Amino acid sequence: MARGIDPSSFEHVASSYREVARSASQQLNKAALVSRLSEAKGKNLKKVKVPNDDNAPILPRGATAHFRSLDVSRLKPGSFVIIRRGSDLVIRRFIRLQVTTTALLIHVAPLNGSLEAPVTPSNLLGQIQLVEFKDQSYDPTPAQTVRDYFTEFGTCTVGTKLKRMLKMLVPARFRRVSAGPKSVD
Repeated sequence: MARGIDPSSFEHVASSYREVARSASQQLNKAALVSRLSEAKGKNLKKVKVPNDDNAPILPRGATAHFRSLDVSRLKPGSFVIIRRGSDLVIRRFIRLQVTTTALLIHVAPLNGSLEAPVTPSNLLGQIQLVEFKDQSYDPTPAQTVRDYFTEFGTCTVGTKLKRMLKMLVPARFRRVSAGPKSVD
């Protein structure tokens, strides 16, 4: 024993520290669970009025759309998103992501419409989680069908979709590559 220091006091301090750490861990886990549950119940959602009739059967004009901002990689094809085009807010269906050498592009379209010009992730405000209209609330994302998958939600033909898929599957060395622009002497 070294000069009046009792080793049992160290054990008491260590066990006290373990109790404090266990208590803090339990409180942190409870806070994380409450946060996840409140997100699932629809809290922390932003609201916007549906501005037009582009998606009329599912999102009528005047309905209140509740949306949550999220990472682009978590978007699911067919879900409704709110994007900013200039100073306007528009609601569109998310079709697919396109990764280019310079940017990440988000392809969107109105319900049963053709593809529009792609937007960047900075224009994405969020994904619609819930819609309220005439005292009813519902999830606006309809169930996906095989037809939706092979026509990109009505924005292309089955043949076009299959060509895109084949192009991704065939290695670049087997594809025809154009000579590109010729240099001017």
